Amino acid sequence: MGIYFKGMDMPNECRNCRMSVYHGNTGKTWCTPADAILAEGYKPIQYDGRPDWCPLGEVKEPHGRLIDADDFEERVRIAVGFSEEELTEDFKAGILAVLTMLKTHQTVIEAEGAENE
Repeated sequence: MGIYFKGMDMPNECRNCRMSVYHGNTGKTWCTPADAILAEGYKPIQYDGRPDWCPLGEVKEPHGRLIDADDFEERVRIAVGFSEEELTEDFKAGILAVLTMLKTHQTVIEAEGAENE
């Protein structure tokens, strides 16, 4: 699962991140998303830069619609489910070109889930 915060700039280090939380009883600061996401649990924050385990990912602006490209590809394949005799070679070539463009286009947010690990 992921969350998108519109209008929030990517922090350049943990201490500038809205997701870091200081716990007064322990005197420690931790990364709330990492604590919820990573199997190792508690992650102390870093004060110089962002650690490689940082769960935040930047979405550049402006950007277009963010769609599930895998679902779109499956829908195209189902929609084109005519018999081979009904399809012209140009039509088949066009569909293959679109699917190739879809697979090679820039990924904005990586896929998640068990089938993508």
